Amino acid sequence: MWTSRTNDDNVAGFIRDALSDTYREQTLGAAGVPAAVIADVEDFRPEVKAFSPNAAGGGEVSLRDRLPSFIGLGAGFVLWSLILTGASILLNSVMEEKSNRILEILLSSASATEILTGKVLGVALLTLTVLRSGAASAPSACSAPRPTWPWMWARPCCATAWSSTSSPTWWAAI
Repeated sequence: MWTSRTNDDNVAGFIRDALSDTYREQTLGAAGVPAAVIADVEDFRPEVKAFSPNAAGGGEVSLRDRLPSFIGLGAGFVLWSLILTGASILLNSVMEEKSNRILEILLSSASATEILTGKVLGVALLTLTVLRSGAASAPSACSAPRPTWPWMWARPCCATAWSSTSSPTWWAAI
């Protein structure tokens, strides 16, 4: 198999499945199995459900059971981005002071430990303020009203259309 997508396993899997299906049909046909039975076997797609003893709704795993892992992933991403942003702010301020020779003047009146502790605490408080403001604005963003401009709700990104009982979560502008 020659392909320009060397990291794509879907192409190899698709070809493998097609060859396997063809081989199965030929082998079963040669063994005398009727074509209708072969087609029924090929069309069989069992429905598989996940169950858990810790599931909230009768043993079947639902979105409610998976929600904590999604929230944890989202919170981890937010904290990671805030920490990297705070570290970037701290690094830029130290580089600016170093290039402007302000650090030497500050070191004449305070120790390096005191200056660095103040910088880290300041950036940490700034990061916590950003996190707190984001957490405070999240409920209002989740309960946003229907857009009033037609171009904002002309193309929904989800399968649910606007109705009196449901509203989509995400929308794309044209």
